[in-house]
Amino acid sequence: MKGSEVSLCAAVRQWLMGKGWRVYSEVNFRGVTADLVALKTAVPLNWSPRQGVSAGDGQPLIWVIEAKIGPSLRLLCQGSRWRAHCHRVSLAIAARADVETPEFAFFHQVADWQLMGILLVGRSSVTELSAPATIETDASLDLLPHLHAEQLDFAPAGNAEGKRFTKYQEVRQQLAEYIVEHATDRGLSLRQLLAAVPTPWGRDARQRVIEIARSGKLAGVRAERSGGRWRFWPAEVEGA
Repeated sequence: MKGSEVSLCAAVRQWLMGKGWRVYSEVNFRGVTADLVALKTAVPLNWSPRQGVSAGDGQPLIWVIEAKIGPSLRLLCQGSRWRAHCHRVSLAIAARADVETPEFAFFHQVADWQLMGILLVGRSSVTELSAPATIETDASLDLLPHLHAEQLDFAPAGNAEGKRFTKYQEVRQQLAEYIVEHATDRGLSLRQLLAAVPTPWGRDARQRVIEIARSGKLAGVRAERSGGRWRFWPAEVEGA
């Protein structure tokens, strides 16, 4: 997306946050990335989607917003692909778009048919031209496990560089957290680490973790190789 579309997403994000939604940017799901995914729950602000939601917390609501400067077939397609995986979908466009044309009327009709809402985004305001339908299905919470705290501010929605929090970064984080929490004075072996932390790398998991360790990309972790075997400890804090 161009820089102006980054600004458009930023305005929608602020609007949603003002309404009590927790907003995640550039969320990847099955190889496709949503501009914004908004989540509303009754759980505390320090809650993570990984913790799950109990019955007493109330049902979470997930709202996906796709954004483009103007209405287009591409935007309709981008929005409609999320319809089966969340409760609400809206399409955000710049308020300067001409809404009195036959083309916009068609765009609006298709959005309505697909049960998607439309947001008109101005310089200082967001107007909900039409509200999305809220649909509850067995797949409405599909995106929940793919929401991470890092996506709240890791990269701006709609950035042209394709920057986003990835599965690779998530696994690196989980490996480091496990080492810090569970390593003894003798550290953790690579076998212990792989048995405790699932990775998406299959048979290559051992080599991938070794490569990560060698590159120093396990934050807060000290990795050493002795006798052909790797062991891991929390890094020593300077001045401690």
